[in-house]
Amino acid sequence: MLFRATVLALLGTIIVVELSGQINSIRREALIAHRIARPRHVVMSPAVQPSLLDGTSVVDIRRDELDRMLANMPVASQARLVPSIHAGQPDGLRVFAIVPGSALETLGFQNGDHLLAVNDQPVDARLDLAGSLAHDPFLDVAVQRRGQRQRIVVLIH
Repeated sequence: MLFRATVLALLGTIIVVELSGQINSIRREALIAHRIARPRHVVMSPAVQPSLLDGTSVVDIRRDELDRMLANMPVASQARLVPSIHAGQPDGLRVFAIVPGSALETLGFQNGDHLLAVNDQPVDARLDLAGSLAHDPFLDVAVQRRGQRQRIVVLIH
């Protein structure tokens, strides 16, 4: 039996695919080592997984759960997002005062994170994080945390 999947992102050894309308992540070595026709999916909970790659955390969340969290508390009231300036130029946003239990906390953001890019687009003060969360099947967020560049990959299904 042949299954068709759409590759959404390549994250080092993790491949993010859409298969039968669901977003899944697969370890590349599992495909190669086992030569399996239908990939075994990495099961992820709504909580942030330990880093799977160098500085990459993956969060898997259901669309209805995320929508409920955003309906209860808009992104703008979940944390203070402060524009960052470096050498006189906009340089992302800093995240402070994240509300415990908020969508931002659930998605793995931490106080002091410096948001640099979302889906390879530089972050500026006009960031529409709520719009991205509402429409995109995944987000790939580049952050700087305690001086180290990291990624938060959010799989929304």
